[in-house]
Amino acid sequence: RLRVDMEDFEGNTRYADYGLFKVADESVNYRLTVGQYTGNAGDSMAVHNGMEFSTRDADHDRDNAKSCAVAYTSAWWYNSCLFTNPNGQYYYTNPSPFLKGIIWYYWRNDDYSMKRMEIKIRPVA
Repeated sequence: RLRVDMEDFEGNTRYADYGLFKVADESVNYRLTVGQYTGNAGDSMAVHNGMEFSTRDADHDRDNAKSCAVAYTSAWWYNSCLFTNPNGQYYYTNPSPFLKGIIWYYWRNDDYSMKRMEIKIRPVA
């Protein structure tokens, strides 16, 4: 189970909860399986479902023109490229540079960097 809690700079909070969350092993580049969304932040993780983990030196995204991990300065399960970027750069002011901040697209769009984002993982018995 995965839960993401976030807060914007105006003090508003939202959450996204996923009943299905799995990360596969190294043989498939830590492929992400995520689903069963509930919450009030919007399902920004859906586009990342089935993606392999990308870093600066291991480009596994679907963007043929660039490495998303390099372009957006963080490792993540990029598609081409992102609807959320919890590992993005922290910005104190908004709007932030396009997709480079701590992004949750379906709540605050692609140029708003969150004040706070927490990712919590709980094992399912």
